Formats: sequence, C-alpha cells, structure tokens
Amino acid sequence: MQTPRPTWSNLPVKITVLVFWGLALFGSAIAVRMLSDMEQKLAEGYEVNTDQVAYKLQVYLEDGSGGSRAKLQDQLEHLRKAVAVRGLKINIDRQTLISGETGNDLAVAHREIKLYGAHGSQINNRAHISVYHLPLEIAFAKQRRDLLMSMGVVLLLFGLGLVWVLQQLLTGPFTAMLSTAQAFSEGSVVHRFDDKREDEFGFLAKFINKALDQLLAQKSALFQEKERAEVTLHSIGDGVITTDAAGIVEFLNPVAANLTGWTLPEARGRPLTQIMGLIDEKSREPVENPVHKCLRDGTVMALADHAVLVRRDNQELAITVSAAPIRNHSGEPIGAVIVFHDVAQSRKLTQQLSYQASHDALTDLPNRTEFERHLQEALISAKDSNRQHVLCYLDLDQFKIVNDTCGHVAGDELLRQITALLRSKVRDTDVLARLGGDEFGILLKYCHPQRAPSVAESFCRVVKDFRFLWGEHSFETGVSVGLVAITEDSQSVSEVLSTADVACYAAKDKGRNQVYMYQPDDTELKQRRGEMQWVSRIRRGIDENRFCLYQQPIVPLNPDSGLEMHRELLIRLMDEDGKLVPPMAFIPAAERYNLMPDIDRWVIRHGLQLLGAQCSSDCEWICAINLSGQSLCDDAFLDFVIKQFELSGVSPERICFEITETAAVANLVRASNFINVLKKMGCRFALDDFGSGLSSFAYLKNLKVDYLKIDGSFVKDMMSDPIDRSLVEAINEIGHIIGIKTIAEFVENTDILEALRMLGVDFAQGYGVAKPAPLEEILVPTDAGKCSAA
Repeated sequence: MQTPRPTWSNLPVKITVLVFWGLALFGSAIAVRMLSDMEQKLAEGYEVNTDQVAYKLQVYLEDGSGGSRAKLQDQLEHLRKAVAVRGLKINIDRQTLISGETGNDLAVAHREIKLYGAHGSQINNRAHISVYHLPLEIAFAKQRRDLLMSMGVVLLLFGLGLVWVLQQLLTGPFTAMLSTAQAFSEGSVVHRFDDKREDEFGFLAKFINKALDQLLAQKSALFQEKERAEVTLHSIGDGVITTDAAGIVEFLNPVAANLTGWTLPEARGRPLTQIMGLIDEKSREPVENPVHKCLRDGTVMALADHAVLVRRDNQELAITVSAAPIRNHSGEPIGAVIVFHDVAQSRKLTQQLSYQASHDALTDLPNRTEFERHLQEALISAKDSNRQHVLCYLDLDQFKIVNDTCGHVAGDELLRQITALLRSKVRDTDVLARLGGDEFGILLKYCHPQRAPSVAESFCRVVKDFRFLWGEHSFETGVSVGLVAITEDSQSVSEVLSTADVACYAAKDKGRNQVYMYQPDDTELKQRRGEMQWVSRIRRGIDENRFCLYQQPIVPLNPDSGLEMHRELLIRLMDEDGKLVPPMAFIPAAERYNLMPDIDRWVIRHGLQLLGAQCSSDCEWICAINLSGQSLCDDAFLDFVIKQFELSGVSPERICFEITETAAVANLVRASNFINVLKKMGCRFALDDFGSGLSSFAYLKNLKVDYLKIDGSFVKDMMSDPIDRSLVEAINEIGHIIGIKTIAEFVENTDILEALRMLGVDFAQGYGVAKPAPLEEILVPTDAGKCSAA
C-alpha cells in the first residue's frame, strides 16, 4: 500500500491567526486603557520623585551628617540613582551642587526645604532643590514602546506555543485525514482513515471508513450495473440517446452513433436538436423532438410512423422514435432517454405491400379496392360540394379469343398494351383502374354527364384502331363501355358499380364496342339489375346448400331395342321462403355472370354422392348431367369431375354428360379433349339442342358423342310444321348413319310420341312421357342392391 502523499493544511495556522489577532485586539484594548492613564501617572510619578528627593535631602541635611560639600555631593549622586531621575541640583548656603543632567530640554521640578534646628525650634537655613526628569512626552513614548514590545513578545510566544499545541492536537490528525481523503479522491481505494485513535478524530475516522466501505460497495454494484447497461445498450438494435433536463446529450450508443452520424465524444454536450433533426415524411416540415415534450409534460412520448431523421451528412432515414423521462428518487425529471429504430426497410416494405394491396400486379393500375376508395371520395364530394363525376365501366370484347388462341401470356400482354392506350386518353385527375379479368374502370372526375359519352367513345376508338400482334397472329379488339353519372342522388359505391356493370352489359348487347349511358328511367337496365340480384341469391343458395335435384326420364321408344332408360338431372332452387324457383328464373343470370361452373360443380358433387350412396354399380338406368360451356372453359373442371368419381364410387359408365351444341362449337378444342378423356373412363356424351347452331353436321365428325338430342323447338311443332318434321327426320337419319343414337326433347303429347316412333327416333323426353320429380323419390335400393324407379 502506498503511503498517502503529505498534504499541508493551513487550517491550524488560520485558527492560530484568528486566536492571535483576537488576543492582539484584546491586548490592544488593554494597552489603550493603560496608555490612557500612563501619562498622568508618569506626571504624578515625577512629583512623587521630587518630593521624595526633597524629603531625603531635608532629613540628610537636618541630621547634620552632610556637613562637607563632598558628602553632600555623594548624597545627591546616591539619591539621583535611587530615585531614577536624570539630574539633581541644590542651592544651599550660596553653594550649588549638581548631579546628573540639568539641561534646559529636561523637565524640572523645584522644591524649597526648610532646615530646622534641634528639636525643630527654629529655621536655621533654607535649601532650593531642582529635580530634572526626561521630558514627559519622551518618557511617555518610551514607556509606550516598551509596553507594546513586551505585549508583542508575549503574543508571539503565545502564538508559537498555540501553533505547536494545535499541531499536536489538530493539525497532525487533520493533515493525515486530508492526505487520505486526497488519495481516495485520486482513485485510491485501499487507503483508510486512522480509526485507532481514542479521541474525536478516531470516532470520525470509524464513521468515515464505514461510509467509504458502503460507498465502494455501492460503486462496485453501480459499476457492474453500468457495465451490464452499457453492454445491453451496445447490443440492442435500437439507437439510444440520453440527455439532461435541458436536452443536452450525455450518452448515445453505437447504433445511435451510426444512425445519426455523430460519435459519442462529438455529440456529448451538444443540444439534442443538433444531433437528431426530425422532419415529417409527408409534409417535409420540422417535427418537434419528443424529448422536449417528454421533459415538458413528464410523460412518455412517441412520434407517428412518418418521422424522418436527418443525419449529420444530410441523408434522410425513416425511423420510429419514442422518449421517456428519467426521474430521480424524488420523482423529478432529471433527463430523458430517446429510443429510435431504423424502419426504412420495413417502411419501404410496408409502402410496397400497401401499393401492391391497392394496385394490380399485371397492369400496375389501381385495383378494385383502391378504385372503390376513389369512388367513395367522389360520392362524398358530389353530396357535400354538388360536384359531378362519371364512372366508366369497360369490358374488352373478344379477349377470350386471344387467351384461347395464344395462351394467357398473350392475354396478359394484351391487357398491358390496352392499359397503355387507355392511360394516353385519361386526364391526370381521372382514375384508371383494373377491376378484374378484362374489366377496367375509369372515374372521370368533375366531368359533366353530357360530355361523358364522347369521352367514352374516344376510348372505344383507340381500342378498336389497335391491332394486337402475337407471333403470326393479329387480333382486332374492342371495348364496351357502361356510363353512370355520380351526383348528389347517388346512393353508394356498390350501387354505382352495379349500375355501371349493367350498363356495360347493355353496351355489349348493342353489338359490342359501344357506349351505353345509364338513365334512371331505363326499363331494360332495371331488368338487367334484377338479373344481377340473382347473382347474390345464387351464391347464397350454393353456400347454404339450398339447391335440390330433380330428374326427368328419357325413355326408349322401341321396347325391343334393348336400350337403357336415361334420367336427366334437373336443378331447382329453394328460395328464402322455402318455395321452389324454376331453373329459367336463375339460369340466365347464372350464365350471364359466369356462375354456371359453380352450379355444375354442385350438381355433379351432390348427384354422384346420392347415386353412390343408394345405387350399386349395375343400376339399370343412365344418369344424364348437363354441363355448361363455361364449365368446359374451366381448366380445373375436368380434374374436379374425375375426383368426384373417385370419391363417390359411381361407375363412369352410368353417367352421360349433356353438352349444348353451341357450347361445344364455341369451345371445340376443349370440348373434344373433355369428351375424349372421360369417354376413355366409360362416360357417355350427348350433344344437346342439336340443330339450333350453324353447320351442325360438320362438327359431328370432330365430336365423339353417343347421343344427339334434337332441339325441342323442332320437336314440339313437328305435327303442325312440315319443315320442323323434316328437320327432325333428317337429324335422326344422319345421326343413325354416323352411328349416334337420337333423343327427342319437348315431347308433350302422345301424337308427337307416336310420330317420333314412326320416324325411328331412339329416345323421347318431355311432359308427354313423364314430368320432372325429386331425385330422392326414385332412389329406392332393391334387395339386390340395385336402384329402380319408385
């Protein structure tokens, strides 16, 4: 252990000086008091001395022992020295004797003595005595000097003695304690005060040593805590800055240094606003640092997600930031800590996700959700500010041909090029969006309804004049546009979109590449809107399983032909009130709005489930199921059908799928593939409504069907119209030549039934044969496990 470096303290000297000057002042007061009487006493002393000399000379002369001059002279010398005067002079018997100094500059006192004879009877002689002293002022000054010098010597000796005493009693122990304290303040933790003394210093040393031990323990714990805190602050991914109560930076961790561009030595002591400038990401205006508000209000503060940090190099960084006050034991704020995090990447990702959520990935246009938001704003401005806008609902014509001919890649490219064309025709204030598939929406803001048709026609022209080239193919496209004015009377976004959709379908019905403007009194659109209402009812019916299956027999006309009876599955809808809805009430709406694939799936799933649960594989009748052209265009539909066969266990040989002639011709490639795959599994196929299309017979050699269902429009009038009868006969003969069985629809009476039998038609179906009935009624298992008609 190193010895503490000696430390000199002037405290004892200060105490000595204070005591010394206290005594000096007290002595001065005494001296002043003494000196005030000294001059008077000195004068009185002169008189006393003169009287004493006179008295002694009188005694001496009257005694008669001084008769000779020499003796008298000796007596004068003796008296001068005994009385301590400067000089004596006596005149007696006309003689003058002098002893000592008798100058004029001396103080002199005179006496006359009378010399009596024996027994004092008479005066024999007289003598004059003069006593010489130092001048009164000189004698006074000398005595004053001597007094002050004596007092000074006494005070000096007293002060030296006091210093020695204080050195022994106070300075030594105090100096030792001061040296130890200084060593401790310089970082030494091994030095301690001398607590072995039995006096007050020993008691104080014990107290201080105990306090030091506690302080060192707390310091050690605080240091460890600080180390852990610093390690934590250095390890976390957030920037941390602490300030004092005035917002002056005291600490920042490495992350904060990296984010702000300021190192800790550079930042310490600077205002936080200089280290950490904040602006609003959107308005670009400065933002108050949350530390100031935190210190002002004493609460935790946080900024919204649009804060941007301006770094030291003026680069900008998106951050999230919060600040909290630092309080002392009394709860008073003594500073603040601000925590911030780099969210540039996450905010960019959020913005990107937000953009992707509101925009179409293919065309980079706003999607339906974003477009509806703009429509809502337009509705509000129309109601609040009486502004007028127009919604354009666009549907590309012949887009499906491009997809079917060249594939979806070509279709996607066509949509991108159409998007570029439309963008060139809209204003900056307008909103162009892709609503789905080949449908677009354009919101013409602040556009008068009377001007909207001419604007929409410009869209039609630019699309019609466009030629889409893909490889060796060239396509001419068009667009149908439905217009709806957005005014203060408009109800809702869904109502406006629904009306525009209906207007767009009306434009298509006018011949395509047309514009149709909705009018409130338009009866045709009201009818179409009624059909659109069926869309939601159909979807609810599917979701709530409110469809049910009926069947209608298809019977062989020649009992000896050995042909199996067919039963065609027919669908019905149970409405919300439990009433049956005939198919012609909702099928047109389902076909118009592409809901037939969902209905077809429902029929196949439930029909096969019922057949599989209640019929064995050798059931004696064939189940006929209708398929729409929309289902044939669904790439996943074929896999769905195969999967349902696997799940139900029904033999494909017991199923005959009916496809309309128009659907088969419109989707010839897909229809042929669908038929070929399922025929290999054992399924049969019937071409429904045969004869209603063009060039019907030419397509028969490309479609491997098993049955031709003669269009019912020919059958029902064949008894009264020779042409219809001839057509039925021709279709039947050609079908038999090709090897295809024929089925006549709409057989409403026995006359038609007999006429068909005479022509050789194989099967008949209609009210004249049997009316439709619920499928469950005829699914009665027999003892042999077969299903037969009830």
